[in-house]
Parts: sequence; structure tokens; C-alpha cells
Amino acid sequence: MAQQTYLPDSRIKWTIHANSSPIWPSDPDTSIIREIAASALGMPADSLSVRFLDDGANHKVYDISQTNNSPTSVAYLFRVAVPVDPVYKMESEMATLEFLRQKSTIPVPRPIAWNSSATNPLGYEWALLEKVPGVELEDVWLKVPWEKKVDIVESIASYLGQIWSLDLRFSKIGSLYRTTFVDHERSDDTSPPATPTEPSSMSMSRADAAFKEGFKIGPVVDGIFSSHRRRYLESDRGPYTSCSSWLRALIRIEKEYIRTGKLLIEEQQTMEKQEDADDLANEIGLYTDDNPDAMLDTCDGYMRALPLVFPPPDPSRLGEARFVLQHRDLRAANIIVDPETFNITGIIDWENTCSVPEWEGLNYPLLINEMDPFTPRPSESDVAALKEEGNMPEDRLHILRFQWSLWEKQDLREVFDRKLEQLGFSKDWRPNSPEDDLKSDFIGGVSDLSDSWESSADGLREIKARAQLSPNASPPSKL
Repeated sequence: MAQQTYLPDSRIKWTIHANSSPIWPSDPDTSIIREIAASALGMPADSLSVRFLDDGANHKVYDISQTNNSPTSVAYLFRVAVPVDPVYKMESEMATLEFLRQKSTIPVPRPIAWNSSATNPLGYEWALLEKVPGVELEDVWLKVPWEKKVDIVESIASYLGQIWSLDLRFSKIGSLYRTTFVDHERSDDTSPPATPTEPSSMSMSRADAAFKEGFKIGPVVDGIFSSHRRRYLESDRGPYTSCSSWLRALIRIEKEYIRTGKLLIEEQQTMEKQEDADDLANEIGLYTDDNPDAMLDTCDGYMRALPLVFPPPDPSRLGEARFVLQHRDLRAANIIVDPETFNITGIIDWENTCSVPEWEGLNYPLLINEMDPFTPRPSESDVAALKEEGNMPEDRLHILRFQWSLWEKQDLREVFDRKLEQLGFSKDWRPNSPEDDLKSDFIGGVSDLSDSWESSADGLREIKARAQLSPNASPPSKL
């Protein structure tokens, strides 16, 4: 039956709202977390305390501290992963953090130990990291003076400039792993990758030993392959040697998601006991106003249009290092700063980082990547009133704050541009040619194939019209 294959009883379920997130089967046991952390750190368990800290989309985070409160004691974070993308996401995130520590000056959390298998006493994958001191920039942004905002944006430009440099580029699209992990995945050997000797009950890998053999691009870690039912579908996760092979894989997984959703709906209609329509729609991912046949036609349309936007790659360029790492969520909540000096102490949340082409990866960080201002710049008296707040109606205050924020972020984008120029990047560093825009719109349309399929279909018609270039126009580059 389709349901047993594509909606197995053991599946992870998801919440029903716009920013859907996986539902945890159970809460992690903090006593086991303490035992694992103690083993990894070589400390007695009773010398550590465990405190729940935060609940993210894919992780629960715990604060690990020493009970003696020594000034020299180090604080740690223990992150427990819900099994949305088993093994790959954890292995790639740890490799990405260590790669950045070794190859750049970007301040990232230091991995201590992790387990990418849920077959352990905790029952979940986990990672132990050194805790980055400070607070989220989001919490203090309104208090940060302009001069420090300039410093923050210049620092971020320097960090991104490092991972965009020719020295840190890759010849494939995919995610980072330790070399032995990728090589094992490609071999016929069914034994697990070699790891340092550890207590068998913990089965952990240690960062100080795991990465001596280096790093390698492997299968891509992306929610498009693991969210909702997609985890249970066949897919090609790369790594990819070209944009065309990457986009082909993205279209295929969305088409398979729609095709199997249609099968599940048809099967449900033949069953004596039918589930609640709303619950079923959320589980399957298709709704009553969806048209699966039209959705599948749109998938086929994108596949037919693919060569117009992404021609088959030039074989002579397949080995070129032209793909850049992309932090996919570089917003204020993932930038940690000292609450007194506002200096950056860490950049966090590198999960789902992968190498992508320039037209996808080179962009402003989300921190300052806002729309352009649409009204005149607020006057000095307006800004002064904004700071006082109490002398203005709430609705006027809200509008003024929003518009002031747009102008401020535009100014900070100019700061970002100047810093990149100082680092040797072109003045026009951001890919924004008609060809680049067409590629970006194409991948945007592919990402909407199942969730906003009518918008995706409209986008396809526009993409096809724009891709029919005039005889004198330059064809798309073969990347």
C-alpha cells in the first residue's frame, strides 16, 4: 500500500502552520545528556549541570556547565536533533564548523563530540559544542549605535569574503563532510566509518581526531529532500557537477512528492475508514484546492525549460572550483555579540550549509537584505522623535520605525559593498545580470512546485518568455 511506503507508522509528524516544524516523538532525558557530556569531556557526571535552553525547528538545545562555578570553567551546548535527516545533517554540520575553524577566521562554535546515529542511550543524534559567549544581535540591535553597526557589517563582509574567495571554492554542489565519511558512502563496504575508540554505550566521534583526513563535498543537506514525506522518497542528493544536474534533482523530488501524494489521496478514498480531510491533507501535503495533474504538468514544464536556462555543462569546466559555501540563514538571531561592546563573538546555525553557484550564493546577509526604501529618508527631527517614542502616536511610530530601518539597512548595504571592494571584490560583486536573475527566478519557481504551484506555473510562463533570447543575445553560460 502507498501509505505504508510513503507515510510509514514510524514517520516524523509535522505541525500545521505556515512555518511547519517536526514534532518530537519524546523529550530527551537530561540525566542521559549529563552522562554523555561527562563521558565526552572526561569529567564526573556529578560535576556537570544540564539546563534546557531553547527549542529550535530541528534541535533542542541544553546548557552544560560545571557545578563548581570556577572562573576558568568552559560552558558548553548540547544539541539534540530530531531525526528529520538522519546522519547526513549532523555529519555535515560538524564538518562545516570544523572546516570554517581551520580555513577561516569566522568565529563559529567548536565541536567537541557528536553522534550521528540515534542508536545510543539518548535515542537521538546529538552534538556537544563549546558555547559561544554573548547574546543574539537581534535582542540588542535597537541599542547598537551606528558606528558599531558599521563595524558589525564590515566584519560580516570580511567573513563572507573569505568563504567566497577562490581559495575556498569547490568543484561540486553539495555539503561538506569528513573525507572518510564520503568515501565510505561511495564504497560497497557495509561497515560504519572508522571512528576513534570510545565507550561503546556512547558511540561518539571526537572533533580532535575525526577531521585529520580532511574534508570533502558529498550529498547535499537541504530540507527539500527531507521535510515532511520527502524523507521517504527516492532522490538524487548529489554531489552535483553542474547546475543542470542539481536543478534536475530538485524538480524530480518535487514531482515525486506530488505524484505519491496523488496516490495516497486515491488510496485513502478506497479505504473504509477515512481520516479527517484536514489532517490527511497536512500529512500528504496536497489540499482540496490543489490540482495534482496540473502540478505534475508544471513539473514537466520546468524540466523541459531547464536546458533553456541551464544548458548541459561544458565538460572542460566540470573540474573548476566555482561553487561557494552559503550560510542560508545569516540573520540577526544567528549573530552573537558581546552585550557591552557589540563585537561579534560568533556566527551560528550552519546547518544546511552547502556549496552553490555564485548567482545563488553571493548576496547580502539577511541581516541587511531588505527592500529598498519607498519614501523619503526620515528627517533628523523624525529620528529624534523615534528615539523618544513617547511623543508620537503608535501607528505613526510603527511606520516611521519601519521606514527608518529600510534606509538604515540600505546605508549598511553600501558599507558592505565598500568593504568587499577593499577586500578585492569587484564593485559589481553581486550577480544581477538578466541571466543571473533568470536563474534565480527558475530555482524560486522550482521551490514553489508543491507549496505554491499556481505561482510556480505563472513563473514558468514568464521564465520561458524571457529564456527565448533574441538572435543577438548571449546564450546562458554552461554552469
